[in-house]
Amino acid sequence: MAETAALLADEVLPALPLRQWVVSFPFALRFLFAARPDALAKSLEVIYRLIGTHLAHKAGFTRKQAATGAVTLVQRFGSALNLNIHLHMRCLGGVYAPR
Repeated sequence: MAETAALLADEVLPALPLRQWVVSFPFALRFLFAARPDALAKSLEVIYRLIGTHLAHKAGFTRKQAATGAVTLVQRFGSALNLNIHLHMRCLGGVYAPR
């Protein structure tokens, strides 16, 4: 995990302000996502679209006028090795917009 973080910080993510979002789910959804990873993928699409739309609106743009970026790591277990599917998202602190 530390190697992944170092790679992201040094080579992937730009030297811009980033925000971390941690998204956890109720138990019923955790069991669903464990059995059906495609459902987790669809949920991640919706969550990313919501965060991107929020950031674009805060910057004074619409979602189609601006773009943002994020890297998401899916963590499946908690510290006690219990099933605890949650997302760690590193999102840009703003948006890119064409001039």
